[in-house]
Amino acid sequence: MHASYYSRTVHFGVEFETKVASELSEFISRLTGSLNEIWHAYRDDRIVGSITIDGEDFGDGVAHLRWFIVDDNQRGAGVGQGLLEQALAFCDKRAFRETHLWTFDGLNAARRLYEQSGFILTESYRGAQWGREVTEQKFVRRANAADSK
Repeated sequence: MHASYYSRTVHFGVEFETKVASELSEFISRLTGSLNEIWHAYRDDRIVGSITIDGEDFGDGVAHLRWFIVDDNQRGAGVGQGLLEQALAFCDKRAFRETHLWTFDGLNAARRLYEQSGFILTESYRGAQWGREVTEQKFVRRANAADSK
């Protein structure tokens, strides 16, 4: 889903696919750890959404929200919100002091979900880690954000 969506919508290519595949492969070896989890949404026995919390990537009580994607046909149907709620409930239960995510400018529906869930934009800069230059963004949700909603 990642390769197809980002190739079609923002013209990311092999650099993006390689980065996602290699980082996901490395993460899978740590999936049995109690601080790591992947959730999938299904429709008719087909995965239509996915989200991951990597609780070991940064250490020091900081979770990394990664690989959040929803199938084009499920956007706006609550699939993404449901996945994000599950992931953040996991973070709260594990008492992470912060949850971080990296994305890029232009994914407005996802940004609305993040901000409604207590994430705040903390960094923005031009970068090309995904194979072409975009405005990269870092969002942070502090543990007390869950209490203030």
